[in-house]
Amino acid sequence: MRIESKAKKIAQALWDLSVGENSLEIEEELQEASKALISHPELKEALTSRKVLPEKKELLFSRTFRGKVSPLVYGFLILLIEVGQIDQLPLIIAEYSRVEKKITAEVVTAQPIDEDLKAKVVKALSKLTGKEVVLKCKVDEKIIGGIKIRVGDKLIDGSLQARLTEAKLAIASKE
Repeated sequence: MRIESKAKKIAQALWDLSVGENSLEIEEELQEASKALISHPELKEALTSRKVLPEKKELLFSRTFRGKVSPLVYGFLILLIEVGQIDQLPLIIAEYSRVEKKITAEVVTAQPIDEDLKAKVVKALSKLTGKEVVLKCKVDEKIIGGIKIRVGDKLIDGSLQARLTEAKLAIASKE
């Protein structure tokens, strides 16, 4: 597997793990860790050496970074050390930065939607979020009609099912 491809997969995995976290903060912490490794070549050498036991690497890394980065970034960097990819950190950061500019939107409809409607949804959500939108489309006949869109922790529920539930609640509250 090419190094760029591996870095892209690792960056995507970090992105997936960091949902709900401040992605810019994560990127800054990764940059600081990368700078520390560049400015301390002996540390980088020890962390990438096959001669140094994994336990020693973790101890050395812990002394340097524990408490200086978030638990998510700390765990991620430990994982990179364990799988022998810490030397690829600058490339992973670059890929993470690219992934960070994308956002996934889950679209649920009662029937499959055509490419034209997908393009319109992508355009509208891109304008709304300021990011490149990747759609994950699902079909759920229970929503009867309309559309449900989830972007991050936001839900836009324009389904017929939601409208009927709202109508039921409105009628029930008047009785």
